[in-house]
Amino acid sequence: MSIKASAAVNSRLTGWLFAPVLAPLLEHQIVIRILAAGAVLQVGAVAGGRPGWPCPLKAILGVPCPGCGLSTATALFIQGRWQAAVHVHAFAPVLFVLIFLLAVGSLMSPTYHQQTLRRLEHLEQRTGLGAVLILGFVGYWFWRLKGV
Repeated sequence: MSIKASAAVNSRLTGWLFAPVLAPLLEHQIVIRILAAGAVLQVGAVAGGRPGWPCPLKAILGVPCPGCGLSTATALFIQGRWQAAVHVHAFAPVLFVLIFLLAVGSLMSPTYHQQTLRRLEHLEQRTGLGAVLILGFVGYWFWRLKGV
């Protein structure tokens, strides 16, 4: 492969890895409010001993999705049972932080919201945070599917 072709492949790969993922999702405050409300309702129902929304992937294909167990784990995390939470699903602390940030983001003034989005977009472009979370989540799912 030539140096030019290698540079083009490298540019596409790093362009994908460092492309903002979270900031575009959080651009509209109505979307943030819907996501925050849904997450709070789901985790709250599970924490209250009620069944949450069933996983459609597991119901249709019999295979748990990457998020199966995440509501239970996050409820355990909120209850202070951190070791049990991470044992059920390692991304429970991440979801807790995301729910908290969604709740805060839903209450921000439009001006502060836009400033925060620009900062988040800049952070994602510099660190690849969105790609790291997505790849980690999917990798963890495959690890769980193998029964480890």
